[in-house]
Amino acid sequence: MLDRVYALAENAEWQHLLDYLELLEGFGLILVLAPEQAGIDVCRRALRQHYAQSDRTLQCLRLRLGEPPGTLGDHLLNDPLPADLGAVWVDAPEPESARDEAPARELWRLALSALNPRRNPLRRRLTVPLVFAGPMWLNEVFQHAAADLWSIRDTIIRIEPPKHDLPAAARAEMKLDSAGGQPEGEPGDPEETRRALARLRNKKVPPSQRLEHCALEARLLHRLGNQLRRDYRWPEAEDALLEAEERIEKNPRSLDDQARILFDLYFLYDDLGRLDRAEHYARKAVDFTNVHYGAEDRRTLASRNNLATTLQDQGKHAEAEDEHRAVLAIREQVQGTEHPETLSSRNNLANTLAAQGKHAEAEGEHRAVLALRERVLGAEHPETLSSRNNLANVLQAQGKYAEAEGENRAVLAIGERAQGAEHPDVFLSCFNLALILESQEKYQEASVFVQRAEMGWRKVLGADHPNSKLAMTSRERIEAKMKGEQ
Repeated sequence: MLDRVYALAENAEWQHLLDYLELLEGFGLILVLAPEQAGIDVCRRALRQHYAQSDRTLQCLRLRLGEPPGTLGDHLLNDPLPADLGAVWVDAPEPESARDEAPARELWRLALSALNPRRNPLRRRLTVPLVFAGPMWLNEVFQHAAADLWSIRDTIIRIEPPKHDLPAAARAEMKLDSAGGQPEGEPGDPEETRRALARLRNKKVPPSQRLEHCALEARLLHRLGNQLRRDYRWPEAEDALLEAEERIEKNPRSLDDQARILFDLYFLYDDLGRLDRAEHYARKAVDFTNVHYGAEDRRTLASRNNLATTLQDQGKHAEAEDEHRAVLAIREQVQGTEHPETLSSRNNLANTLAAQGKHAEAEGEHRAVLALRERVLGAEHPETLSSRNNLANVLQAQGKYAEAEGENRAVLAIGERAQGAEHPDVFLSCFNLALILESQEKYQEASVFVQRAEMGWRKVLGADHPNSKLAMTSRERIEAKMKGEQ
């Protein structure tokens, strides 16, 4: 049951771990972090099975409460090592409760502190990766308790269950309901990924392994690109993702990797507001997924959804409406009327209707989607907030300003509480509220919110992003109206 919950076969972080283990030659230090002991146990079993497939052994050690702090080092430096050893795994007992994790923290701190001065003998003896596995807080404890050992770490892997029942390629589309443009989070340090990439490129491989070597290089470049995108380092992210695309196209067997890279290139250019490039990669993803996965596959439908959205952003509303209606029809038939992806399609169709001035029809669709999302996802889910935001927009377009203002104030309050004051979607709520206030000639308050949106978007998206420019233009217009009143 837990194996299905964590779904490691579909987990990008797990694949990254397996890639690293193949990349490492000799000793390497890896941290595997999970939110609960169950996740650590799932990873240990899966890694043991992984090594068993190539007739290798995973040697497992467990810290024990009450044992001398130097026991771990004694085992690592003195115990016999199997000839078929693939890696060494170290974990600890689960804390008695989440509220009382102090004994577990102290157990790790003492063991790692005692191991720290034995770093060099450990590196000389072990010729295989050494994996420390524990709760998310192990990262912090390790860094402070064993600084020398920490300094030679290779990578940190964070394993978490999927947030909801969507495959990785399709899950990314759920951000399309919002114009906020927040990048998907990619765990890890991009500089660690750069170092791994450099090691891989320096590794000599026989001709028989060149295709797999190229695929691994593409996966590391893809990971690096998403980490840089997460940190808003746009030019570097673009370079890494484009190189990942170039590398993966040389390996025709890596279909899933190719699809993911095409999706993320679409999202990169969508975030940057470079809509012609976004449309190019959306169409490329549609063609690729349709050929390799079929017309009803979730990845194909997600890519068509992305295409429809970027068409709409370019003002090609009729073409966008046709795409959204086609995707919605397939999703209703294949996934059901209440599936989150079906609701996403219905929401996006309503946005396209509103963009064409079909406000009454759009309002009915948005109200229906909002009611379903509140029941299926909850009142504070980002997609529910997106529906309320979109409903407010279509109410405003019909001159229903008071109702629209109430919806937007509610969205802003929930977003600040659930997502944080600096989240790009919160800036979107500020911007929309400013426009509604402007429509009611409440210019002073409108100015406050539009300035907050402009400064926030400039910080996370850059001054040249369309959202930032739109907020600046709106601020200047509102300020001019304020002066006109004086």
